[in-house]
Amino acid sequence: MRLLRGLPNGVQKCHAHATGFRRVAENIHRYSSNGNYYARFRYGGKQIYKSLRTDDRELARRCLKEEL
Repeated sequence: MRLLRGLPNGVQKCHAHATGFRRVAENIHRYSSNGNYYARFRYGGKQIYKSLRTDDRELARRCLKEEL
């Protein structure tokens, strides 16, 4: 992954593995190969996945609230 210019600090765009994500809740997706949860949102018209750095669903929900 590479950091794109113009995005908020810590936000990265994921290119290669978009098909490995499964939606588990609104704006929360789980990546199948590592089990980690990601926040999904749009910024500047582009779809962005940001790692919530957890494999626990409830913790991912709390982290998402902090991110938004």
